Amino acid sequence: MTKTQEMIQQNNELREQLNTENKTYYEEILIYMRLRDWLKDEEDIESKLLEILQDMISAQKDGISAKEYFGQEPKATADEILSNVPINWLDGLKILGLVFGISIFFSILSNLSADQYKVNILQLIINSLTIGLGVIVCLSILKNSTFKKEKSISTLEGLLFGATFVVVLTILTTSPYFISEAWTIVLPKEAALGMITLASVGVTWKVYSLPKGERLLWSGFLPIIWLFVLLAFLNYFPASSDWVQSSNGKVTVVAGLILGLMINYLISFYAIKKMDVD
Repeated sequence: MTKTQEMIQQNNELREQLNTENKTYYEEILIYMRLRDWLKDEEDIESKLLEILQDMISAQKDGISAKEYFGQEPKATADEILSNVPINWLDGLKILGLVFGISIFFSILSNLSADQYKVNILQLIINSLTIGLGVIVCLSILKNSTFKKEKSISTLEGLLFGATFVVVLTILTTSPYFISEAWTIVLPKEAALGMITLASVGVTWKVYSLPKGERLLWSGFLPIIWLFVLLAFLNYFPASSDWVQSSNGKVTVVAGLILGLMINYLISFYAIKKMDVD
């Protein structure tokens, strides 16, 4: 267990000492800070959250409420603390690696053929930027809604989230048709399968190591990624490759990908809005 995980576990245990009012106040700060900017140091944030919790418990024992101790606006408290949290460039690079790993699947498998795999470098860059910006927008929507009195999903939030999903999906699925093949690199099947497998394992590991709010959002990509892995291996073997390359196979795959993305994005959005803070 890492130091960050130990602090999260300690936080979960200590938080049960808060009364209902103070717990609500604190958990709003907790969720908001964990949906932090990507470059903020996660370990430092968890350390700050633990300090706030310990101070809040001490104040509660003295009969002082969280609002009296920290102020009426938890968002202002959280913003002030976040402004003093240092940037962790390594975490930023890890997130970029996660985005790049996800993009590999769309780039390779959108150029799938019976005897080889292709990677279009320009398409890979565009996909990475699209996925990264899409997740930033979604996290911003969720972060800005943390302190609303009404915790149910608003119509505007739903529309913004849905529009972001549609734009991201549209760019990912149509970009191969508008990008010159001059940017394309041809890979042997074995090399492509190795790259896809390593990327899928790395992406899965990274997603499950993220804080819960971010993990729920990124996990929407995992079913689609493992479907891509299955598709890649089906395409490798002659017995199943013919079906993958057939019209029925391609229609089935595309329909499955679109449906999977829609379901997982919706589940991620609702899960984060209703998530606990363990």
